[in-house]
Amino acid sequence: MKNPILNLTLSIFVFASTLTSAAALVFAEERVPVINLEQLHEGASWTWDYLTDGTEIYSSERYTIIEVNGATVTIEMATQLPGEPGYTAHTRLLVPVDRCLKAYANKVDPEPWSFRMFIRNKDKWDETPAVSTLAFEEKFNCNGHIYTKSNEFETVFHDSDFGPVFEHKKWRKLPGSWYRMNGDHAAIAVEKRFEKPQGHFYLMKLKTP
Repeated sequence: MKNPILNLTLSIFVFASTLTSAAALVFAEERVPVINLEQLHEGASWTWDYLTDGTEIYSSERYTIIEVNGATVTIEMATQLPGEPGYTAHTRLLVPVDRCLKAYANKVDPEPWSFRMFIRNKDKWDETPAVSTLAFEEKFNCNGHIYTKSNEFETVFHDSDFGPVFEHKKWRKLPGSWYRMNGDHAAIAVEKRFEKPQGHFYLMKLKTP
């Protein structure tokens, strides 16, 4: 006599074995990782290279956490161009990380949120309006939900050189960032493609230590 429990177990095993490792991880966890304050500790730093057509570096951008005050972190952004000896700091973001996470508490109706932005002006920092949250969310994921062809998002997965990654793909919009599923860089962007005219593109890619 056939054992229905055994048959069901075997069916689940066969199904899971056909998934990519990224999708299989989601199948087990039912959520994707979000950024946390343990990762955003003072002194933490990440660098992303920007490459023309995915090959030649035209700039590198470094994010460094220079201060943490409760749930608010201060990020200093610095850029290095090819041939330059070092990085030049140009922008600071005061980011209430808890507000970013709370913005996605409702899966179907994200709340607007913002941060404070300062631009370097010689030896001082002048505040300027932050027109969007892209400078933070492009690099760090705050949305832990998984979407299956919703009105706003679809969450897609694949295996990359960085391991399992995911993207919250926005309908009718340009490609978003691919974030790590696990490890030290979980919820941190590892890659993003920017399409350009005539088949050209730029690639943002995390520089690993």
